[in-house]
Amino acid sequence: MSADKIEPTFKKETIKEIVKMKFSDPKTKITDDAVCVLTEMLRLATVESVLRAGVQASREASDYILIHHIEKIVAQLILDL
Repeated sequence: MSADKIEPTFKKETIKEIVKMKFSDPKTKITDDAVCVLTEMLRLATVESVLRAGVQASREASDYILIHHIEKIVAQLILDL
């Protein structure tokens, strides 16, 4: 994978443990398929966030994505998800 083609990844085990922390009943389970779907959704949301923040940064003639660029796009991003 070249330097300009880095894709975000999340460890499925980490996502599974984070989700399990919110279960109120310790007997509650999450399937591996559900973890895979959730992991892919998180990856896509991350890519979309970075792309939108990049567009916002470009509009402001910035070479870097800064926190205020993310703050400007997050409301619409949440509505679109």
